[in-house]
Amino acid sequence: MTPELANTQRPGGTIPAVGRWAFLVVLALAVTALLSASAQAKGRLWLSVPHSVATGRTVTVAVRTGEPLNGLRLVVVAPKVSVMDVVSATTQGGAATWPRAIQMPRDGFAVLMTRTGTLTWKAKVTFAKPGMWRLVIPNWSLQGYAMPLPLVKTIHVLT
Repeated sequence: MTPELANTQRPGGTIPAVGRWAFLVVLALAVTALLSASAQAKGRLWLSVPHSVATGRTVTVAVRTGEPLNGLRLVVVAPKVSVMDVVSATTQGGAATWPRAIQMPRDGFAVLMTRTGTLTWKAKVTFAKPGMWRLVIPNWSLQGYAMPLPLVKTIHVLT
């Protein structure tokens, strides 16, 4: 046996160190994929709202969830206003930290949604001015929020 081969063979047929690390990386990626797929399936949200509406008209916003939830909050963000500033201002505990430039309800507001079924929720919203409004369902909506926001949808409000 040559000296080069003697250094690469492992006694007892053990996996070489590089192969062991590759196996662990592949195993970790597989576990992560399984966990994220199951978490995504639980937290799925679908929002139903018209693509455009006239200013001053009341719209019914419907949300369907992937699993039963205890409560749901809809955050409505006015055109040209930071989504995160309004989400922070409208979620519990956010009032003390939101920027003074945000004026409620002109720049946005929150609505507690009403449960209409095990997995369905509804809220009625009226848009005060024209532009591209964003509708947001924050994570942990009754306790605060976390990033990334699971659902943000834009609605065009016409004059």
